[in-house]
Amino acid sequence: MVRLIGLAVHFLFFSCTLAAVGGELAVLQGHTSAVNSLAFSADGSQLISGSDDGEVRIWDVQTGRVQRQWQAHDNRVSGLTISPDGATFLTVSRDNTVKQWDVSSGKLLRTLNGHSERVYRGEFTPDGRTIATAGRDGIRFWNSDSGELKATILPPGDEEFSYLDFNPKANQLATSMRSGPLYLWSLPQRKAAAQLPGHHDRTYAIRYYNDGRCLASGGIDNMVRLWNVSSARETKTLAGHTGRVLCLAISPDQTLAASGSEDHDVRTWRLETGEPSRVHSGHTAPVQAVAFSPNGKKLASGGKDRTIRLWNIEPAGN
Repeated sequence: MVRLIGLAVHFLFFSCTLAAVGGELAVLQGHTSAVNSLAFSADGSQLISGSDDGEVRIWDVQTGRVQRQWQAHDNRVSGLTISPDGATFLTVSRDNTVKQWDVSSGKLLRTLNGHSERVYRGEFTPDGRTIATAGRDGIRFWNSDSGELKATILPPGDEEFSYLDFNPKANQLATSMRSGPLYLWSLPQRKAAAQLPGHHDRTYAIRYYNDGRCLASGGIDNMVRLWNVSSARETKTLAGHTGRVLCLAISPDQTLAASGSEDHDVRTWRLETGEPSRVHSGHTAPVQAVAFSPNGKKLASGGKDRTIRLWNIEPAGN
């Protein structure tokens, strides 16, 4: 009996320790299709998710319960991002529309009609005044208060934009192409300032870090690649995934990158050294979305297994 109690205590201690250094905290279930996009609310108490079936859900992070759910689009929610002030969030879809929502109520504020083909990604500028959306037919720039279409960037040649991110410290936009290369655009001129070779084929995700001086990308070649923005050169290649890297996120303190892959795993990496931090295993299908909480202590991941998983994140220095 004493031995059994001792084993039970040991198991409890091990489980608590595991959670403390990167273990799975919770599994949120309810979506009936693949989870493609995630974003935490500004205070970290809520998690917003978008799915293949066009549905958006808002979850209570503490309890894991759904607070609100609704049909947001007629097709897949391809991307979801929250505004810098945390008051609104954006969804983009394969139904060719972009929609802006109120976080507190879930109310639709406006629908941005201007794309003629599917939309893959949307982002706010760091000051929140402008929205950029990337789709098959190019990039559109919108006034975030009025929804007015301000400008357009057409894809070069037969290319197709797949992802974008704003430099937080400069008038610059990074985009990825379906065929692989990355472009850096000067704003507001909307001129291509540099081209990075990117991945051997399609690039799925890009994120600025180090206050906009560096860029991370993930692609079809199973790699996460790190780039110096000023020199437009690759600085590190992060190998470990055995499937395509489908999504990326940067921790708020810009010390960690998280990547989700077709290999069903989520990996975290130390950006300063390029070394792996931890492998988070639990999904049973490709991971298509990752997001850090505002305090950087939690990581959310969503995948084709229709689940959202919450992970405890250790500091990068540990």
